Amino acid sequence: VKIQQLEIKLINKTEEDVKKARRKSTQAGVNVRRCDYNQAQSKWFEEMVTTTLVSFLLIHLSDATQPLEKYCRMLDLLCDIELGLEVRTLWRQLEGGCRHLIHCMWI
Repeated sequence: VKIQQLEIKLINKTEEDVKKARRKSTQAGVNVRRCDYNQAQSKWFEEMVTTTLVSFLLIHLSDATQPLEKYCRMLDLLCDIELGLEVRTLWRQLEGGCRHLIHCMWI
């Protein structure tokens, strides 16, 4: 009788351990999904800011009446959010004087 009680206790303990492990595994999965979601949301926001700023810069560079300081502020903002690659891509897209203007302002 004593052995049967110990066996039942051991089985119950094993079942509890399995349930705990499943809960931990489920929680870890939730944490991973939450982390992935936050990273994706952050990446989306960064891309939206980049696209908006670069588009704004491209549109306004064609307007020669805009003061140079305005472009400097926009490029400083691009630099502040560490978008060097996007800015270099922008340089390649621009032609002649505009490219030179951006390059001079960036340096």
